[in-house]
Amino acid sequence: MRRGRGALCAAALILAAAGASADPYFDGNQGACRLTVTRVLADLGVPPQDIRYLELQPITQNRRTRPLVVGVRGWIGLHSCQGSLIIDMSRTCRVRDVYGKDGCDGQFSMQEE
Repeated sequence: MRRGRGALCAAALILAAAGASADPYFDGNQGACRLTVTRVLADLGVPPQDIRYLELQPITQNRRTRPLVVGVRGWIGLHSCQGSLIIDMSRTCRVRDVYGKDGCDGQFSMQEE
């Protein structure tokens, strides 16, 4: 039985709902990015008990056939502020920028080259 385009779209939605990005490179690289986030949090002096959540999301550029993952954004919720700490990384988890948002502004700022 041949599967049509609708079956592929349904599979992509199921993967997205399960937390997978439908991009094998991004999915396989999340462990490395989590290590990078852990290092940055340690460098900033954020204690582990201050972390409410950590979510990694792909940064994509739209292409005609499918989105291209060009980076990874880590969203970290902290107990010490109402907003989020954001860590922008390259596709290979190299830190591009670190900043606070929505209540965590000004508390964190770091740029790596």
